[in-house]
Parts: sequence; C-alpha cells; structure tokens
Amino acid sequence: MDGNEEVEVAAGDLLLFPHDHRHLLGSDLMLSPAPVGSEAIEGLIEMRWGGDGEATRFICGYLACDRRACRALLGPLPAMLRIPLGDISKSGWLGDLLHIGVEESLAKRPGSQSLLAKLSELAFIEALRRYA
Repeated sequence: MDGNEEVEVAAGDLLLFPHDHRHLLGSDLMLSPAPVGSEAIEGLIEMRWGGDGEATRFICGYLACDRRACRALLGPLPAMLRIPLGDISKSGWLGDLLHIGVEESLAKRPGSQSLLAKLSELAFIEALRRYA
C-alpha cells in the first residue's frame, strides 16, 4: 500500500495491519473523518455517525510483539492483509474466537486481560493461515 490505495471490504472481512500503518475506514474517503467521541461504553468506544442506512459494526484490537523477535514473521507481510470470512457465524473457530473476545471484553471478569491476550494470538495465527 502506498498510502493512497483504496480497498473495498465486505461484511465479515478481517483486516490486519502487521506493520502498524495508519489507515482510514469509511464509505467515502473524500468525506472528512468523523470525530471519535471520548465516551466509552464498557471500556469500548462507540461511534454513531451517518444517515439512515444499515449500521456498520467493527471491532478493533491490537497485538503487540517485540519487532526484533517478530521480524522474520511480519517482515514479508504486506501493509494490509484482508481475510474474507463471509458470514461470521459460519467462519469456523476464527469467528468463534472473535465472538469470545467481544464477550470477554464486555464481561471484564477476573483474568480477562490474560484470556484476551491469548485469544488475540490464536486469532492472529489462524488469520495468517487463512491468508497463506
């Protein structure tokens, strides 16, 4: 990606940015970005913007690693990976991991942070397998 490339995504697509590149999501990239509110619901930021169309929901996450240790794995990857999952309810255990991650984020039970870290690692590995 050269910074100006537009990629059309569909419902159920999983996007990974393995090199931490900046990105912009939108239905029309010529419009000014909507301001992100500071209100958090259960630790998650909810954005409401737009018209009367169907709601778009997305989940963002971050998985950190030591760049030196991960260079061999992440270095050859493109700036963005798009893994189409289609109907998330029929996407196998990767979809299940994503659902569990959302539920665990909202529940905030003891051990949630550790569980979310492991879920993120499993989801990342399975996403790379599907990309390959």
